[in-house]
Amino acid sequence: MMKASKIREDISEIMSELLVTDRGPARFQPAYEQFSGQMTDPAQFSRRRNGSLDWTVMDIIVIQHVTKSDRLNDYLRSLRRNQVAMTPMAEAASMIEIAAQVYKESGEAASELAKCGDEVDARTHAETLRELREAKAVIERAIARVEAMPITPVLVQREARA
Repeated sequence: MMKASKIREDISEIMSELLVTDRGPARFQPAYEQFSGQMTDPAQFSRRRNGSLDWTVMDIIVIQHVTKSDRLNDYLRSLRRNQVAMTPMAEAASMIEIAAQVYKESGEAASELAKCGDEVDARTHAETLRELREAKAVIERAIARVEAMPITPVLVQREARA
């Protein structure tokens, strides 16, 4: 089985390679801010690349979206094929892959849906239904995955009585 540190290094290497562009990490800043709803700066990407800060799910989704790359998803699938998915790090990686699929498919469905008005032609109608069904299937797989997750009990602190 692969060690969690090896998986972390592999993910970091893939993400770092995807960041290498003509404009560097600054290329991702507007997309990150749009999708995450929060401000960021290119220095965060630099810290993630040198290992002093971990990659977030939002980083991975945005970078894959902007670069249109499936490299990380391919890597995560290979972990599962090699039965590494039993490690906590691989389980987290699997959830990132699922989140990326939900984001991608629901974005495509929303885009097609936005094309619809009061009336649509047959082609737009069929494409919209296809995209909505693909998004539904991915979301249903995500729901099944989350439902199958072990649940850690939550400790509830009782308020001190005065």
